[in-house]
Amino acid sequence: MGGFEGIRAQDILPLLVERFTFDEFIGFGNVIDPFVDRSFGPNFDIARPDELVFIDRVHAADEEALAQGDVKPTHMFAVMRVAGHGPTRHLPGLSPERCIRWPD
Repeated sequence: MGGFEGIRAQDILPLLVERFTFDEFIGFGNVIDPFVDRSFGPNFDIARPDELVFIDRVHAADEEALAQGDVKPTHMFAVMRVAGHGPTRHLPGLSPERCIRWPD
């Protein structure tokens, strides 16, 4: 198994919101992460209906928890700029500011 180094959205998002404006923001992933990441995801067989049902249920729970604000996204895709141009396009309730995971 190979390693992977990256920057998690929850670690960098507060700094990005402070320094940039967002044209587009897609925050996603939390509960689903352990089931579909590079380590475990390849163990699922998409030809098995029971495994697809399981992943669909976990994904639905993840999406609901994100929409309710119970969890914050751990991944993001974004288009940013130094100076703003208009409102940020994002999924309902998932603006960059709302997706920040503040320390307790």
